[in-house]
Amino acid sequence: MKYIFILFILTSCAQVVSLEVKSTPSKAIVYAQSLGDTNKVQIGQTPLQINSQEIQEKLNTKGIIKIEIEKDQFHTETFYLSDFSSRKVELSYNLIKLPSIDQANKVDEIIAQLFICQKYVKVKRYDDCQSILTTLKKQFPEVSTIYEFEGSIFYIQKQNKKAVNSFITALKYNPDNAEAKRMINIIRNVKGEND
Repeated sequence: MKYIFILFILTSCAQVVSLEVKSTPSKAIVYAQSLGDTNKVQIGQTPLQINSQEIQEKLNTKGIIKIEIEKDQFHTETFYLSDFSSRKVELSYNLIKLPSIDQANKVDEIIAQLFICQKYVKVKRYDDCQSILTTLKKQFPEVSTIYEFEGSIFYIQKQNKKAVNSFITALKYNPDNAEAKRMINIIRNVKGEND
């Protein structure tokens, strides 16, 4: 979620001594932009200490200025400065990490493969589905959903013992997997967990 911090400083005749921006992690790029303008200007990177007059000269404005702190794989932080006061302005941000693109791509890959499995199940090509699940388990051995899906395939084929084992593995990687718990209870309540 993007957090927007707005800082309006009361107008006075004197200029800000400096604007200091810090971030964790450091080396985030700091941009300034005149309010209503579409172009932003890089004014440095964190930790940054800059005179307000320098910012005004770079933007050719004395109006409200939008400041953005950007770092790859982190949410952008934004704040606004109106006319400047005579004191030093210090801002410090703990940047919030974005979900990894690699992680998102892996999730997409798993979902795409499970959709293919689902198509195979509809036409009773269980071996083809199992082949995909075996590959997914090798690539992503700690993803609970893969084992849950495998358990469902075994259950459809009335291989209850294998199904329970798959659901138990799903719970090992995600103890909150409610569907795996539900299926174990259903199978165990059926007489004779045949293989």
